Amino acid sequence: MSSIAVVGSSFGDEGKGKIVDFLVSKYNIDAVARFNGGSGAGHEIVIDGEKFTFHQVPSGAFLGKKLYIGEGCAVDPELLFNQEVEVLKAKGFEPDLGISDNSKVVFDFLREIDGAEESVRDVKTTKRGIGPTYTMDTARLGMRMYDVADEEKLKSKLPKFMKFCQGYLKMLESDYTIDFDQTLKKYLELSKRIAPYVRDIRDEINNIHSRKTILFEGAQGTLLDQIFGVYPNVTSSRTTVDGIYGGTGLRFGKRIVERIGVFKAYESRMANTGPFITKMDDEVQDELRKKGDEFGRTTGNPRNLGWPNLVELKYATERNGFTGLAVTRIDTFAGLDKIKVCKGYLDDKGNKTDRIPSDSERYEKYQPVYGELEGWPELSEEKWNSIAKKGYATLPQPVKNYLKWISYYVKVDVKIVSVGADRKSTIATKMKI
Repeated sequence: MSSIAVVGSSFGDEGKGKIVDFLVSKYNIDAVARFNGGSGAGHEIVIDGEKFTFHQVPSGAFLGKKLYIGEGCAVDPELLFNQEVEVLKAKGFEPDLGISDNSKVVFDFLREIDGAEESVRDVKTTKRGIGPTYTMDTARLGMRMYDVADEEKLKSKLPKFMKFCQGYLKMLESDYTIDFDQTLKKYLELSKRIAPYVRDIRDEINNIHSRKTILFEGAQGTLLDQIFGVYPNVTSSRTTVDGIYGGTGLRFGKRIVERIGVFKAYESRMANTGPFITKMDDEVQDELRKKGDEFGRTTGNPRNLGWPNLVELKYATERNGFTGLAVTRIDTFAGLDKIKVCKGYLDDKGNKTDRIPSDSERYEKYQPVYGELEGWPELSEEKWNSIAKKGYATLPQPVKNYLKWISYYVKVDVKIVSVGADRKSTIATKMKI
């Protein structure tokens, strides 16, 4: 049967949560599986004007779908249950959630390590403990969800792990002291809540893929991929389509029919370090930031905004094999007379190129080569909703010109256009579901 991947094309914050929620509401999708990342990545869903922000629960919870958190994820059980599962229950939804027993576990003291490590690195994070969790796992020191769901294993392994982490905190010159007794008590209590959700989910995911339709939801974006992103300003997991196989246990050879790359009409990025080639002037940034509520869903910090970068979109398309694009924030990008679109670079030696180097420091020296398009007018929310209801043909002509230029450059169709925050403010064309 058909299955779908929804992946960010740039630095995250592209609007993947909204696109997943829309697809699940419109098509016959049976399950949603998150394959990477942790609570540092937030996605926002707007349903009939009400906003919901989640960090770990996959989109689709409000539609009663099966939900999976795969083994490629770093799960913070405290935040997952206290801030997300309980919110859903309070709204009358009991999530049908399966958590891979092989997923990594974020403990509260790993959040402290995350903050302490910033003294020895330039890369800034959300301080949610994601990086240290993946680091400990790679070093074969961390704990997995099967350890936390089993009280006896937890009692045996957690004290040893805390002892190691306390020594590491001391090496980082942190004053934080882990309370061994209270920490063990807290996670023993969480263990009882976690256990009913934790199991080997690989066969379930493969069986659903064989008979029905499953949607694989990515966190962050392609340029933050741990291997193919702009290192070291990346996340700690695989954000690209190939991360699905290692992140959920999907068997090789299982076909993903639609691989949708989510591309915000303009670029955005949380980090203040690393390459951001098309960064806008402050005045334009301020205007768009206010219009689009461009602040991190996890930190609340303002996002850096940039003109659309088709070179990076082309790179993401090649890396993921996108079969279609979902372009978001068309309404937010309205009101500008002219839109600059990056269609190439001058490299650090002044040569023209449309390629991204592996060396992040070298990439920061690249200069954008822009083309210019006519902007489109400001419209009321009611007008955008009317356009969404009537379909692609009713979009303003400058919007259609912009979308055609994107498709022509990357040789991939735009299959979804988002013209507002609500799931109803969306146009879909040419989907193979």
